[in-house]
Amino acid sequence: MRRRDFICLLGGAATAWPWGAHAEQSDRVRRIGFLAGGERPMNFEGTAYGEFLRGLREAGYVENRDFSVEWRFAEGRFELFPTLAEELVRAKVDVIVVALTAAIGAAMRATDTIPIVMAVASDPVGKGYVTSLAHPTGNVTGLASFEDEVVSKQLQLAALLLPNLRRVGFLLNRDNPNHLSGVKILQDAVRPSNLTVVEAEFRKAPDVKDAFAILSRERADVVLGTGDAVLRPVA
Repeated sequence: MRRRDFICLLGGAATAWPWGAHAEQSDRVRRIGFLAGGERPMNFEGTAYGEFLRGLREAGYVENRDFSVEWRFAEGRFELFPTLAEELVRAKVDVIVVALTAAIGAAMRATDTIPIVMAVASDPVGKGYVTSLAHPTGNVTGLASFEDEVVSKQLQLAALLLPNLRRVGFLLNRDNPNHLSGVKILQDAVRPSNLTVVEAEFRKAPDVKDAFAILSRERADVVLGTGDAVLRPVA
């Protein structure tokens, strides 16, 4: 599925779950809380946030008539997720859309009654966000992916491209649950071989330069990793 189609699908899902059919809505403007990990863009056009709003429009909803959005951006600072989630709860939003896996736990701790829609969650069952994919129960639903498992595929591709591969670098943000599961998958994958995993940790944008310095010093042949709001601020 293309990213544009995915975000539009999410826009439809966020409206359909807590509100029901469009014709059955009350006159009250519904409030959507959107919790994101990156920076607020100057212009939403061409971003995932713009596609989210487009998906709502295509579902028949008009901003400021049918819905309004309370935006919260962590700007790559994952430690802000609990505070931002609590702000959305205090704002009495009708639903919380969580843009990345790392923020889901904070939203769940902030409320067990307001519906939470996961834009995308890597292994939500394994991480305890839902009880099952078919019947999530609780107040959490949304879309699932297996992004952290992509690391093993990255390793296979790297081995094909680099026959003399010996040292595999991994950019690791320990605040990101996808990274924790991803590095474990990588460690399990290299165990039968003579490959070595070189972990380079970061938590904030200024740390990334030092992380690459570690990878260079440790002579990593390739660098692997998964998505992260610190590495890609608008997310």
